[in-house]
Amino acid sequence: MPPPRAGALRTDGRPVIAHHNNTLGSLRLYSCLVAACVSGIGRTLDTAGTDVGEDTAIAIRPNGFPVVVHRDVAALTLKLYDCTNESCSSGVIRTLDSSVNVSAGDISMALRPDGRPFVAYHESSSFTLRAYDCANVSCSSGAVRFLGSEAAEGTAVQIRADGRPLIALGGSPGPTRACACTIAPM
Repeated sequence: MPPPRAGALRTDGRPVIAHHNNTLGSLRLYSCLVAACVSGIGRTLDTAGTDVGEDTAIAIRPNGFPVVVHRDVAALTLKLYDCTNESCSSGVIRTLDSSVNVSAGDISMALRPDGRPFVAYHESSSFTLRAYDCANVSCSSGAVRFLGSEAAEGTAVQIRADGRPLIALGGSPGPTRACACTIAPM
């Protein structure tokens, strides 16, 4: 089975791919040097613990810096890697939610217009839909939001024009549906 991946495009069309290295249990980033992605630079972003970097979501901020959300399987946490430059040669690892067993394949992220991440995910044992709403661009603070019990497989999130998130929930065991958040932006 290939490692789970997530990708985003820079404004010039160059892909950036975040993925889990199954052999080393680490979070990796591959930054393509050209749009065709025939060459690039690979980096290890997180190796803490015994199995980090699974179920990634990635976005490119307005300043061109990538931000990656992933789960730490061993520590049962939701983490964020905040790149401090465009090449992501350095960055800061933050734990967003330390009391959650994130469901496999169930993390999605969107950026607000000012670059603040909004992350949607499921807690696997209680099927609780949660969100982490970053209070600032670096996501050094924010709030865990409990959005209700929703049994589903997969999430996708977008930010509407009014700044409020819209979360789509996958269809198993129930139908595909949407959660229109009424949370005012922080």
